[in-house]
Amino acid sequence: MTKTRAGFGVSGVMLGAWIAIAGVMNASGGEPAREDFVSFRQKELGELETELASISADAANAPLIEAAKNVVKDVDAIVAEVTDRLDRARSTAISGMLGDAVGASTEKPPTTVTAGSAEQVRDVYLKNHDRVANAVAAASADTPEARAVRQYIDVVMSAAQEFIFLRGQELDALGEAGTAGAEWATLMPLLRYEDASWNERLVSDMPEWMRETQSLRAAEYVCLCSGRPKAAYHLWVYQISLEQEATPRLENYLAYLHRSANACFGSRDLAKGVTILKAAVTLGDSEGMIDEAIKARFRLAEAFKTYGHLQLAADEMKLVTTAYPRHKDCGRAAVTRLVYLYEAGMFDKAVGEAKTYLEDEAIEAYRPQILYVAWAANRSQDKQAAADDIRDRLLRDYPDHPLCADLYFTTALKQIIDGDYAGASRLLDMIVERYPKTKMAEKAKSVRSQLPDIGR
Repeated sequence: MTKTRAGFGVSGVMLGAWIAIAGVMNASGGEPAREDFVSFRQKELGELETELASISADAANAPLIEAAKNVVKDVDAIVAEVTDRLDRARSTAISGMLGDAVGASTEKPPTTVTAGSAEQVRDVYLKNHDRVANAVAAASADTPEARAVRQYIDVVMSAAQEFIFLRGQELDALGEAGTAGAEWATLMPLLRYEDASWNERLVSDMPEWMRETQSLRAAEYVCLCSGRPKAAYHLWVYQISLEQEATPRLENYLAYLHRSANACFGSRDLAKGVTILKAAVTLGDSEGMIDEAIKARFRLAEAFKTYGHLQLAADEMKLVTTAYPRHKDCGRAAVTRLVYLYEAGMFDKAVGEAKTYLEDEAIEAYRPQILYVAWAANRSQDKQAAADDIRDRLLRDYPDHPLCADLYFTTALKQIIDGDYAGASRLLDMIVERYPKTKMAEKAKSVRSQLPDIGR
């Protein structure tokens, strides 16, 4: 079921606004009698509070009690922050709808409200994840007391999740503003369940409003921003299941991430595209799909280069050479990194790393390209002697490689400058004969045709 967010027809603006506002008021019990989280949490805990008090009587259980208290403190703070954001967005949305309905001013407040963003949800998640995880870990022992504390912690987090779901639903009822509700409602499930634990059941257990297409998309991007690609994947699978009977494979999701990233890059949203591709890297690594992870890293490097971030592009390629040293694409990554360093004007670094790569037998097949970049980097620094040594090595060890045509062509141009037309003509003819399928062969023909008629 996909909810229409486009708004009401012009003739029904006033009626639609009042119906939506009345629905929100009714769902929340009216203003201001809305239950606070502490009361809500205590009802959910019930007898667990008595059990925790009993456990706390033994001083040996102090670390367990401290863990439980820490979770309560952190969760209360999280819920307070989230509900404050949602309530402010809700008030703003209602004001905007009232303005639309009654025509209170010529400059109407917007009915689309941003209570935050996926990146803000991510920041709250990252700030709290380790603390909550450490508290849960402190109660990991297989004892009756630890099990009771774990149950207590889970109920506290479950109550927070449900409470935020309810507040988010109120915002969802206001149309486009509901995207913010879905974003923040994703926070507690992310804190409650580690990425490896996510599956379709967790998604299907979410309230109905969270399982609508727009809410699922908002929640999915929160997961991508937060470094939780497995959760994002299962949210996406549920989206697809609303439209198709077959369950898509992980490969389909990775392809979808690439398409989404490309769309972001096309609209010049580098940050969002990078976030999506980094999720593809993480998912590929965690699922043993190394080819997919490397593919995403190459695409990241291309995007960084396109936007002028050559150092970041080079760094992305270094991650390939260090994380997957025996992979078939490691050599290609090494050469690509050297090219990015060269284009960034980091000639010394390119030459130094080229020497290291030349000693790596795993990427021996890429030595001609590595030598070529090192030659070019030395020439750019006017280190002609070093450049000549590398040129001679490339011509000697790999005489049939197409890059040799470039070296010969450079030498021919120098001979022309020095007035050695005969020598240049011989080299240009040799390029055409030995490397006929290279681009340099066409250049050689063009230059040769303009030289004096020597040796023809």
